[in-house]
Amino acid sequence: MDNGVADLSLAHFTRANSVARDTFCKELIRRFQGDGFIVLRDHPVPSALVDGAKYSDIRAGDFLEQRLRDIGLLETAVPEGR
Repeated sequence: MDNGVADLSLAHFTRANSVARDTFCKELIRRFQGDGFIVLRDHPVPSALVDGAKYSDIRAGDFLEQRLRDIGLLETAVPEGR
């Protein structure tokens, strides 16, 4: 996108092999950790739902991070001193 926000396509995950999926996940995590925001294209969510969402209520990053931990694509952080 030309507004400086990362623009990722979900098709790069859903229509890809395991190497490309891993690359997509790493890029997604990097963008969330760095910019804190992305634009996700090619997803199945209807525009009406997206347009009506209150962005202040969305915690997609937290949900995504936990899901990636659940499936083993993201390691759980170990608190300092352990």
